[in-house]
Amino acid sequence: AEESLAEILSESAKYEALSNALFMADEKNVISEREKLFETYRMSEPEKLRREVYSIILAIGRRAEQNETSLQAIFGQQYNYLDKVGRIEDTRGIRLWLTNFINWILDYSAAHLDLKETDVVALAKRYISEQYENSDLTLKDVADYVGLNDKYFSNRFTKEAGETMSEYLTAVRLQKAKELLRTTKFKVY
Repeated sequence: AEESLAEILSESAKYEALSNALFMADEKNVISEREKLFETYRMSEPEKLRREVYSIILAIGRRAEQNETSLQAIFGQQYNYLDKVGRIEDTRGIRLWLTNFINWILDYSAAHLDLKETDVVALAKRYISEQYENSDLTLKDVADYVGLNDKYFSNRFTKEAGETMSEYLTAVRLQKAKELLRTTKFKVY
């Protein structure tokens, strides 16, 4: 048990990017991190995946504390995650539980993040995630939404996000398309 606990503690550090994306309400990067996790542990035994989930919960709990909140405050009550996740019998169930857990925190973050005062890039990413279906969405539209000049916004977005706004928008659209292909019976076109 002590060996597993030490492993969970050390593994939690590798979920810092996921935790940060969650608390910035950066849906694109949350989905990307989640998909990398699921691909890495696709063929794992449920017990190995459970340990990873415990590491993720720990990383998210630590990040919540940095934001001066807690998982208890986010979910409205205290949960015994060892018991909750431990009762799930198969890998598919664990993946579903983790997806719901992550989505709940993402929704919480989006609702509680005061982006207008702090981070225009995070605000822009949230706006893009909400407007990605609009085929006429432009850099100017997003810049106007965050209240910045297009050129300044473009430079700032690229510098802070590590990709252009157009690349980010395309990645969001591709992620949404993949999700639709996986979860619906829609035709590819």
